[in-house]
Formats: sequence, C-alpha cells, structure tokens
Amino acid sequence: MICSEQTPGEKPLQRPAASNATEEGTAKAALWLFLAGLVVAAVAGAVWGVLRLREELLLRNDAYLLLRPPEIRNAGGLVTDDEILRYFGWTAADLEKRRVNIFSLNLPALRDDFLKSHPTVSEFSIERRLPDRLLISVGEHSPVARVGMRHLVVDDEGRVFAVSARGEILAESLPLLASERFADCKAGGLLPDADRVALDILRAERLSRTELHFHIAEIDLTGDLYVEVTTTENIRLKLPRDQLGDPGSITHCLRLASKTVATSRVGPGRTLIVGRDNRVTLQ
Repeated sequence: MICSEQTPGEKPLQRPAASNATEEGTAKAALWLFLAGLVVAAVAGAVWGVLRLREELLLRNDAYLLLRPPEIRNAGGLVTDDEILRYFGWTAADLEKRRVNIFSLNLPALRDDFLKSHPTVSEFSIERRLPDRLLISVGEHSPVARVGMRHLVVDDEGRVFAVSARGEILAESLPLLASERFADCKAGGLLPDADRVALDILRAERLSRTELHFHIAEIDLTGDLYVEVTTTENIRLKLPRDQLGDPGSITHCLRLASKTVATSRVGPGRTLIVGRDNRVTLQ
C-alpha cells in the first residue's frame, strides 16, 4: 500500500475554479426558480382571491349591494335622464322588482349597446360608486339643423345623425336645410361639401344674433346662384353664393339684410335680394 504524504512547504490540493463556479451558478438558478415560484403562487392566490370575492359578492343578496337609481350627469340634450333609466330598466320601480346586484352588471357591454342605439350621443360612461350606485355621464352631439324632411339632423362639424321619436319633436325647433343632394345623406355620414355653406350661415347668425333683426328658420340650397334663407317671420333672403366664401362675407350679407328689414319695416312674405354690389333689393 502506497501512501502519499505532503512534504513540508507543499501547498494543499485545491478544487478547480470551474467546479466552484458551476456549483455557485446552480445555487443561484435554484434560488431564482424558488423566488419565481413564490411570485407565481402569490399572483395565482391573488387572482383566486379576487374571483372568490367577486363570486361571494354576486351570490350575496345584501341590501347594500342592490342597485339604486343611478346618478346621471347630463348636459341636457336630446336624450333625457328618464329615457336612459327606462332603456336600462333602472327606474326606481324597475329596480324594486328586479333587485339587481351592482357587481352583476357588464358595464362595457351596456355602454356599447347604448351608444349603438343612440346615435346622437357622442360620449357615454358608466362607473360603479359602491356600495349601490352608478355614475352615468352623457355627452351628445349638438345638432344645429334638420336635414331634409327625414329624421336626420346635422351638427356644426357636418356630421349627420338620426334622432329618436322624442328627439325629432325637440329637433323641430332647429332650422331646416333643403337640398336635392340630401337624398343621399345617411346617418353616420357627412353633409355634402356643396351644402356646408349652410353651416357657415348658421354659425354667422349665432355669432351676430344680438345684431340681427331676424332668426333663420330654413335654408334652401337648391339654387345655383343664390342661397335662399327664410326667417321665422317668413321673410325670404336671397344671398349670392359667390359672396359666401368666408365668414366675414357671410356676416356682412346678413347684416345688410337685417338693416333693410329694420329700416324698411319688411313684413312677412317679402323677399330681399342681396346683390353682388352690396345693394339690397326688396320684392
């Protein structure tokens, strides 16, 4: 039997550095795997807890989780608060019968359905206000005129949209736009470019309302040379198309017509023609 002895001054045997690095790397990898497992378990536990809590809340029928009539923030357009409550079945009488749990509602789906069925609404949001309330915010397109004889209205940007039966009643107070091109207008579309001058005229009227002696009831866009405006007093104004190219010119034409109405005491059934030379002829 041969024995090896370490001679004086000889260094002890050492393990290779590569072996130490491998073991250290393995230990770190095991630690990271352990930590990752803890994170996954924590996330899974949190998700499970949330689902369990939601399930418990849905199954419970406590009075403080039952929906009460929502709070509605509505600027007051064509869609009323009562119409919103009736659409969802959230009137006080409906909720007393149905006993709706506030967590049972799919709010995104309800929002999308309402927007699809109410084209005049531009913004609509529903938020939970625990324990038993919803906050509804409503924003609508602002119609400035009716388009043709159908159930269509147009906003200041030229967007055409339909109105409900109730909205049609309210829209009757808006000026009427008439044009043969409106036969092709559809809800969701835009007013034809050739007829957008009517929006410019209405905008000029709003900005100069305190200075004008009339209000616009109808704008007939069928003529090639003139745009015919009928006032609420049944006075017709014929404005030359080639003088309506910019807001300043439109305002000038309206003011000329208004001055003639005031100074000449023009009555119903009369026609004022604004000439290209800025002269107004009374017929």
